[in-house]
Formats: sequence, C-alpha cells, structure tokens
Amino acid sequence: MSNHPKIFLSRELEQAGVNVSFGLVGFKIHAKLCLIVRQEDDRIRHYLHLSTGNYNPTTARTCTDYSLLTTHPELAEDAAALFNQLTGFCQFQKMRKLIVAPFEYHQRVIDLIRTETKTHATGNPRVSQPSARWQL
Repeated sequence: MSNHPKIFLSRELEQAGVNVSFGLVGFKIHAKLCLIVRQEDDRIRHYLHLSTGNYNPTTARTCTDYSLLTTHPELAEDAAALFNQLTGFCQFQKMRKLIVAPFEYHQRVIDLIRTETKTHATGNPRVSQPSARWQL
C-alpha cells in the first residue's frame, strides 16, 4: 500500500462511489478533469470541471492555473469519451471540442493555427490582442 497522499485520497473517493482514473502509463497528465453525472428531475445532467493545475498551494505562488466549470454538452461528451478511453472501455475517438495529446494535439493545433492565419488574412480575426475569449 502506497503512502502517497493522492493514493489515500483516491481510495477515499472510490469508497464514496467515485470512479478515479490516473491516466495512461508512460504519459504525464497536465490537465485535470472531473465529470459529475447526475439525475436531476427527469434528465441526466453533466457538470464538467477542467483545470490546468493540481491546486498545489506551494506551486500556486509561482504558477497560474486555469479552471472552467461548465455544463456545455459537447465538452461533457468529449470528457465522457476520454474517460472511457482512459479506463479501457473504448479506443480513442476524435473529440469535438477538447484537444487530447498525444492522440491529436499536434495536428489539431496546426489546423487551428492555419485557420486563424486564413481568418486573419481576411481582416476578421477571431482572437484579439491583448486578450482572447474562450471559443466554445
């Protein structure tokens, strides 16, 4: 049994009914996802939390992490598909909104850059400086 605090926390979460996934062997995970699926009234509702960090108070002094809590259906579907892939229930499927490394990150980022280059050439860029908005 490991003495690592994350292992203890994951075991507590599993005992409470949470499905915990640690990612793929040999790959470092840089983003954190939490997908909550709830029965609300007569429908299933998905709450998705995406984060770039691990909420470590020590590194929080020197790093900035970003976080998004959403019920956006396409993001939730992508997260559910990613969890299915990470837990071995299916092969990787192309995502609609999320970009997942190592499976598609490189090509999708190149495609996005090309799209923005063409859009900028028309004089109508979607990303403005000095700040940019999330494009969902």
